[in-house]
Amino acid sequence: MFSIAPSARLRPSPFYAATLAEGVTSFTTYNHMLMPTGYGDPEAEYWRLIEGVSQWDVSVERQVELKGPDAGRLAQILAPRDLSACKAGQGKYVPLCNHDGVLINDPILLKLDDDRYWLSIADSNIWFWARAIEPPNAGSRSRSANPMSRRWRCRGPWPKTSWRASSATGCAI
Repeated sequence: MFSIAPSARLRPSPFYAATLAEGVTSFTTYNHMLMPTGYGDPEAEYWRLIEGVSQWDVSVERQVELKGPDAGRLAQILAPRDLSACKAGQGKYVPLCNHDGVLINDPILLKLDDDRYWLSIADSNIWFWARAIEPPNAGSRSRSANPMSRRWRCRGPWPKTSWRASSATGCAI
């Protein structure tokens, strides 16, 4: 067996220390981050999900932010579907294709405001692609960024009970 260590090219999630404390036994790389993939006994993890609660560090599900007066225009250039009726607070599935029509990512687009959108991306460098489609020096009044978001997923028959117990540490239901 071998180990993977955080480096300048591969960063840990905000919950890295907590996953180590909980006994993580394996990681994979995803969006240039370490994603926990196992905590020892797969069968015990299965029963924890079925009978109780299972929590996952999904901080690796990175965001690409489009921001500025032309952010909506850039979002529409990137997305093959009509976003004109998308309202603030609404999400849309927007598969992204390259210039040859090949699927390169299938994110959820969240319209935060008229001038701010987030793409919740799968494992790829969509941020670089968005900047290449409309570079900042091309007269656009939008910019793309990779904002830090801290995400944790909770599944099973008792997730709200677990979140309530965690609320003292700043987690919200």
